[in-house]
Amino acid sequence: MGPLSSIEWTLFAKPGSSIELNTLDDAHRYQIGGYKGDVMTNFLIDKGFDVSSISNNGLNARRLVQDQIDLWVADGLAGPYLAADASDVTGLERVLVFRETPMYLAVHKDTAPEILQALNKSYQALVESGEKETISRSYGF
Repeated sequence: MGPLSSIEWTLFAKPGSSIELNTLDDAHRYQIGGYKGDVMTNFLIDKGFDVSSISNNGLNARRLVQDQIDLWVADGLAGPYLAADASDVTGLERVLVFRETPMYLAVHKDTAPEILQALNKSYQALVESGEKETISRSYGF
């Protein structure tokens, strides 16, 4: 069922940064912080970007404001939340969203059809009422 939401592969800069990117290729001249083993980080490494990855993703926001990295790759929704929660950093600049991955609800293959119908009906009601949009906006996107 879905997509319920999307993971936005996003490059963030520190608050007040003047970095502007039109394409992902524009980011080649910057050092990017990433989360070790993360799909977004690995994608950038495979594409030849200068990525400094660490095992505590919450520290990347702190690394940004301390000028240890220029950009941070994170999910467009989770990044700002993680920055505020783990590093007390707010006001990140969303510089570029370079990919979106839709997220769906996975259910067991033997789930009863009436449960699937109820889930789909409930989801459609959220969409049609505007509540899904309201929930999304409450998270900043």
